[in-house]
Amino acid sequence: MTTDTARPVCVHCGASLFARTHGDMTCVSHGHFFSHDLLDGAFGIGSAEYARQLAERSPQAPIKCPLDRYAMSHVHSPSGRVTAQGCGRCGSLWIDLGVIETVGQGTPVDAETPAEKRSLLAFACARGVLTPANKAPARR
Repeated sequence: MTTDTARPVCVHCGASLFARTHGDMTCVSHGHFFSHDLLDGAFGIGSAEYARQLAERSPQAPIKCPLDRYAMSHVHSPSGRVTAQGCGRCGSLWIDLGVIETVGQGTPVDAETPAEKRSLLAFACARGVLTPANKAPARR
């Protein structure tokens, strides 16, 4: 898996990511990162493994995992509305800011700040990717 000393970095600019209140990490210019530990904690044990399996079966993306620098792959929700990149090694997810903003256009969110709104929308995006077709979404 990964070492405890690895610092997650943005897949686009290489800047260190910083933690949000809800546990996700972000580059405010490019997107949100969900580590395998966060996925399992937020959506249930096995969520990161499911993300890893999705990534293994999907076409590779031209980016590396923010945590372990392994090749990421394009993954998406069953509806195709949400796209993300998943790590085929650790099962982490990266969700681009553009995807989060697109989902946010049609999704009301009760948040105190725009940053918190983006974070909550990022969780909704991750939930969408991790929900197999014909299954109820995992609850946070």
